[in-house]
Amino acid sequence: MSLAMENVISQENVNRKLTTELLPNVLIMVGDYMFMMHKSCLANKSAYLRKFIEERSNEENDLVCAFTLHDFPGGARTFQIIAKFCYGQKFELTSSNVVPIICAAYYLNMNMMEDDDTTSSKFNLIFKAKKFLSGIVFSNWKESIEALISCDHEDVLNQADELGIVSRCLQSLAYKVTYHESIYPDWWYEDVCSLNLSLFKRLIEVLGEMGHDPVNISNAIAYYANEYNPGLDPNSSGIWSVEERKLHEQIVGMLPVQKGATSTKYLLSMLSVGIMLNANVRYIQSLERKIGAQLDEATLEDLLVPNFGDEQDATFDITCLTRIIENFVEENMLAIELLYYSHDNKSLEGSDLLLAKIAAVATIVDQYLAKVAIDSNLKLEEFRSLACVIPDGARPSHDGLYRAICTYIKHHPWILNQEKQRLYQLLDLEKLSRDACRE
Repeated sequence: MSLAMENVISQENVNRKLTTELLPNVLIMVGDYMFMMHKSCLANKSAYLRKFIEERSNEENDLVCAFTLHDFPGGARTFQIIAKFCYGQKFELTSSNVVPIICAAYYLNMNMMEDDDTTSSKFNLIFKAKKFLSGIVFSNWKESIEALISCDHEDVLNQADELGIVSRCLQSLAYKVTYHESIYPDWWYEDVCSLNLSLFKRLIEVLGEMGHDPVNISNAIAYYANEYNPGLDPNSSGIWSVEERKLHEQIVGMLPVQKGATSTKYLLSMLSVGIMLNANVRYIQSLERKIGAQLDEATLEDLLVPNFGDEQDATFDITCLTRIIENFVEENMLAIELLYYSHDNKSLEGSDLLLAKIAAVATIVDQYLAKVAIDSNLKLEEFRSLACVIPDGARPSHDGLYRAICTYIKHHPWILNQEKQRLYQLLDLEKLSRDACRE
């Protein structure tokens, strides 16, 4: 595709020094576009192009010097603006083009020309663009977002990163998020969804380094995940690909490490998605540990993680839930043991609170067992393993466990008497109420 000289600038406005050089004598390819230009205009503004033209002119005797600019930041659209600058024509700087222009100007070495006044924006493109960047972009939320969006192409992003432009934009956004946090905590969620995943991740990292509220960060990540790919909702149906799995793993990796920053319900939903997508075991284990650390916040419905195995498997993922509860029990029992050896009133109070958490989870587990007991595909060992994960003495009552066992036996009439006995052995008869025994 050819962009003739008149498509770049108006011929009647060409600098008067070109009167002796009427025909273009440089052909430059940028991507699929061809630019016909004049040597003198380019050489006066770009040290890179001046050197290139001199070398090619010495090597070739052709009237037209031709070459290609590979990996040019911003492509032909940005080079068209560069061409206007070289010919002294007006062009508009915007938040969408200023970063590619700066990167292109550095690519072409346009900041070290001998006849330029480096303190004047009239003659120095980099000076002019940086002034716009500092005065307009960094101070404005929307402008900073648009500037980052313009870095989507790798050739622009790499150069902008080296120049520190990306980090300045991210810091500007993070500061504004933190400064306005107390007014409307979620005001910024929708805007940052315009960023690609890589830049969004970096913004989250900057917010974390600035000490921003981890709950707000977690909510923003959840919002972004849903906007970026609504198919990540475990309740939706869709075609799952490698891209979905990578997105899921990166979202999980971004979640704040602070306990309670992400709701247990959301963590469990992400776990369901991860299992469905066959995500890396490292991310599955990370989610299980996070859930285990705050399992007492979960409801029965939250714990119903679907089993995406074979048809002969149980409807819900019992094995996964067993691992989660093991993590929860192990962490809390260790904390109780440490408090026990402290021998002070506060430690005793803390120990009682932890025991109460375990008791609350035990109640939910028994409700869960009763819920899944009707599943004919639920194996006895799976049922028993989940029931046993609650420590001895942690259940304030065994009524719930008793009802779950009775329900399981009723819906699995083929199990042997000795297998029934193994289930009944889980019960502490002293913790059974009369009402439960009458049922």
